[in-house]
Amino acid sequence: MKNDILLIGQRRSILSALTDALAEDNLRATYTNAIATAHIDFNGSDFALVAFGRGVTSQQQATIRATFSAQNPQIRFVEGLAPIIPLLKDQIRIDLARQPNQIPLLSRFDYTLTYALRVLVDVRRDCLVKLTIYHLNSFFKASQVAVLTRRLTAGKHILSVDRKQLGSFGTNFLVLTINDSGLYVRTCNVPLTIMKNLLAKRHAAKSYPASPHR
Repeated sequence: MKNDILLIGQRRSILSALTDALAEDNLRATYTNAIATAHIDFNGSDFALVAFGRGVTSQQQATIRATFSAQNPQIRFVEGLAPIIPLLKDQIRIDLARQPNQIPLLSRFDYTLTYALRVLVDVRRDCLVKLTIYHLNSFFKASQVAVLTRRLTAGKHILSVDRKQLGSFGTNFLVLTINDSGLYVRTCNVPLTIMKNLLAKRHAAKSYPASPHR
């Protein structure tokens, strides 16, 4: 294959940075932000995998998938779940290593969030899971927190996480990795009602400082 990976998205800066990050793992990639003509500009037989950015619509994806799959039935497609380079890199790396017709170990990944974060996980077999929280602020600056690494038995589990691990402003992504061979992402934002309460408490703390001891 001439190139292993084709990256398709809107933001050239993200595409370029991801190409460089993949090169660090000896993964060759090329990219384009000409989304509307990508199925004409490239041939699916030149690639093992195509990664779509979030700016690629479902209709555009369908056109590209149909064209490239006809040219290369073995080609794989990945939908980028967040504009965060380490996360996108892991998505691509894990999907390239995935065996054909591999049955996912995960059958459910969800969460509930009020004043505590409870992550709901259901796995088909015993496995090692890693939970990481990525936070993307309004300036598109990313940070991450490794929350836990735990071996789970087959079945349903509830993982309790301190809500303070979440970023209050911007977007949070819960990332679950299983046996380093499966990666799953859920977007998790702090509800507006909780945000209002947090801001009210901060305002109250500033308005009514503690009285000095006499």
